[in-house]
Amino acid sequence: MKTIFTWRKPLMLTVLSVLLGIISTTAQGTYQLVTSSAQIVSGGQYLITDGKSGTVGAIGYQNTNNRPAVNVTVSSNAITTTVATLSSDEARPYEITLGTGTGGTFTLKDAVNNTFLRPRTGNNNGLLGNASPENFTISVTSSGIATITGPASYSRNILKYNVSADLFACYGSGQDDIYMFKLVNPPSVTTSKASLSGFSYGEGNGPSAAQTFTLSASDLTPASGNISISVPAGFEYSFNGTTYLSSQSVAYSGAALSSRTVYVRMKSELNSGNYANTLSISGGGMSKSIPLSGSVTNVPLPVTIKDIKAFKEKEGHTIVWTVADEKAIHHYELEASPDALHFEPVGTITAKGLEQYSLQRTAVWKGKNYYRLNILEADGTNSYSKIIMLAENATAEELIVYPNPCTDVITVQNLLPGEVFELWNLAGKQLKTVVATQPVMLLDMANLPAGTYLLILNRKEDNIRKMILKK
Repeated sequence: MKTIFTWRKPLMLTVLSVLLGIISTTAQGTYQLVTSSAQIVSGGQYLITDGKSGTVGAIGYQNTNNRPAVNVTVSSNAITTTVATLSSDEARPYEITLGTGTGGTFTLKDAVNNTFLRPRTGNNNGLLGNASPENFTISVTSSGIATITGPASYSRNILKYNVSADLFACYGSGQDDIYMFKLVNPPSVTTSKASLSGFSYGEGNGPSAAQTFTLSASDLTPASGNISISVPAGFEYSFNGTTYLSSQSVAYSGAALSSRTVYVRMKSELNSGNYANTLSISGGGMSKSIPLSGSVTNVPLPVTIKDIKAFKEKEGHTIVWTVADEKAIHHYELEASPDALHFEPVGTITAKGLEQYSLQRTAVWKGKNYYRLNILEADGTNSYSKIIMLAENATAEELIVYPNPCTDVITVQNLLPGEVFELWNLAGKQLKTVVATQPVMLLDMANLPAGTYLLILNRKEDNIRKMILKK
């Protein structure tokens, strides 16, 4: 967990140098332990300490060309000074502000007298104010230990903490480690829209048209990580307008997420009704919710599709649908899709005033196969049926039925407790419904007239069909 502290300077004015952009006294805000190079940036304001938890020393007012330590208390989320005389300069911790050096280095300025800092010359220790900038290299470990090194022309150029003298100065080697805390703003997220509403489509015709908003975030903690976005049931979203998901993460770095477009829409296969919930954004120390609302309407079709089902065959699928009130229908076009989004025609049959139609498809996809009817009227207008799905992960051979042909009783084998199987005639009338209580069940056919019947097993997302001949 990142160590964070807050410093609130009582009744002190923060003086801003317009020319140099330097804060000349400790700013009020939140300071976060630096554990990544992404947190070391030009223009950033930092407190330098000799520790990262409990009572530690922070760089204070200049004292004989060194920086004495000022006691502060670092906890999980706040820092408070143990020095009572906050009104005196000597009792205040001071920021070091980073500027841009050459070749990836930084310049250092202190907040006491708004001057650049440099090591002392010769064999002297110290961290002096200087009229001209000097280049420092800065690196940190994941545990927060900072290495701040001045130009090699100085024999003592490494900023360290001297325990015995209780001050910060430059040394050639030895002394104690130092830590950097960066002044940060609270993590924030910005979206171009506060809510999304008005999603809609007619039942069976989804998904809805997509709506978009832009998303960006700043001052995130830690400096790199992931922001998660999730949408409720009935909705889905995408970063490219093509691949839609219900939940995914996007990586960020440099404590920020650059602006990007988010596409949101209502899913296909929803029943008619109103849908309302929230899209959730979280990560990097922030969270936000965007209300979503839409509806699916029940659009009357020019024909009543009483039922549409898909069945497995040894070679492909058979789609059967029963209709009523068929008027001015020219033909039915069967469409298939592997994802319920992108459909293609796979068969056509002319309307003939029948109560039941069927089409067979042999070139099926592995996994899920979605089907719908495109209903074409004589005047060229069209409408769609609901979408159904048949998964190509089970075969009709899993269900054993014998004897077939039969005379009075058939045996249905390889059932699971709770599974439901049905017996239909070819006119589309359901004759029997049986709930399996054991792996083998008997079905009485004695009172049925001779003919061909359809046995349907509803197995999870699949419908397995067997044709039964009654003598």
